[in-house]
Amino acid sequence: LGGNCQGQPFEQMRDIRKHGQDVTLTLTIDCSLSDDYLRAIAKDLRTFGRMRLRINHECTGDWFTHNQRFSREEIGAFFVRFCKIIKEESPNVQTVFCAGAVKDLEDPECRMDGEIEYGDAYRETDIWSMDCYLALHYGWPFDVCEKDGKTYAVTPVESFYQRLKKSSVGLTKLNYGEKKPLIVSEF
Repeated sequence: LGGNCQGQPFEQMRDIRKHGQDVTLTLTIDCSLSDDYLRAIAKDLRTFGRMRLRINHECTGDWFTHNQRFSREEIGAFFVRFCKIIKEESPNVQTVFCAGAVKDLEDPECRMDGEIEYGDAYRETDIWSMDCYLALHYGWPFDVCEKDGKTYAVTPVESFYQRLKKSSVGLTKLNYGEKKPLIVSEF
């Protein structure tokens, strides 16, 4: 409240728009903020035209800071509340919800991680996202990947593809049969 749109990340967003590109902004935000703050953020974003807003991405992970202070239900309810404010104040901003993926590739029901706690958020958002990686070094920059090490993962391409495909099926079921775009934001 009472802030301005100078400085970062606003300078970068203006630069992206100058080059004719659409902005994708990842915003990790405290779930206890009042509607006044959320409305102010939404109004600031309105000035950037079309954009995608990833709100509290990867919120199923134990590394997600707000999981220490809020339950999954509270995080999901916050997303829905902020999403509705965004749609009121900034109709050109599409929201992106990134909470997980299909739990088990062998599950014929294609159940999603957090589908109960995050069901309303999955339904409210404009775009589904999963942060899945073909290769990920989660120990960086503190260590070097060593053969048989414990700080990295490599996913076979076919498993990666099947997780995306089955997650789309699971999310569509969760959304009462309506399919939405599914992206891999950090691919």
